[in-house]
Amino acid sequence: MIATVVCEQYGVRYSMVASRKKNAECVVPRQVIMYLCREYTDATLDSIAHLLGKKDHSTVMHGVDKIRQDLRTNSELRSNVDIIMKKLNLQEKAAL
Repeated sequence: MIATVVCEQYGVRYSMVASRKKNAECVVPRQVIMYLCREYTDATLDSIAHLLGKKDHSTVMHGVDKIRQDLRTNSELRSNVDIIMKKLNLQEKAAL
């Protein structure tokens, strides 16, 4: 469900996101999927990697960290993530 909504928001096919392509058109939605899956599901890093056709959990860790950092400074990314979260009925976690 998360992957479907993210792909719809960014206007890309899931097959592109799950591919080895490294252009921004694919990487940003892929990392947003990683971030949302990690933050709002009980999925393991390995299962998220498998979902996106990646070899191991380190790619997911990098993607999640990248989105966390970019959300602080990139208003366009923040807006897209907010829209996706609303479509998925996800509540923002309170900052600790």
